[in-house]
Amino acid sequence: MRCVNLITITVTSVCCVDALRFAHEEPAQDEEVIRCVCGIYKDEGKMIMCDRCEVWQHCDCMSVSDDIDKYLCEECDPRPVNKVQINS
Repeated sequence: MRCVNLITITVTSVCCVDALRFAHEEPAQDEEVIRCVCGIYKDEGKMIMCDRCEVWQHCDCMSVSDDIDKYLCEECDPRPVNKVQINS
């Protein structure tokens, strides 16, 4: 698995009715989920995806290099991790 930079696209012109409808829907199955130990849920720098649950995490927060072949997050492969809040 390689670390990559994610690109976020923000849609700002959604009708109020659509916004209310979307607020109550579950995320699409193909939607990418960011769940990092730092508590920041946006793509910042290099990211890595868990091979099992497919959540994205910051490479720096998880102390992984960009040449790792297989990666499991701390929930899929329980281990101690530093849960330090990063200032954004």
